[in-house]
Amino acid sequence: MEVDMSEVILDFLDVAVHQILFNRDIYPEDVFSQAKQYGIPVRMSRHPDLNQYIADSLLSSKRWLDSVNTHQDTLQNIRHLT
Repeated sequence: MEVDMSEVILDFLDVAVHQILFNRDIYPEDVFSQAKQYGIPVRMSRHPDLNQYIADSLLSSKRWLDSVNTHQDTLQNIRHLT
């Protein structure tokens, strides 16, 4: 099973953005609910519009992350040939 590194990075960034918004008191505390990610308790937004905005923002960087991963894979393949 191959791991899509861009998905892993985007998942981590999603959790990080929610945590930053919670920790910085950008939105009221009642907008967030407690969840568990990576085995630790985190706060995630329950507001659909905010969640969609975060998801759309992160998705816009997926194409760039995919291209970086593809470029790195190509370089690794070239190194194995030499």
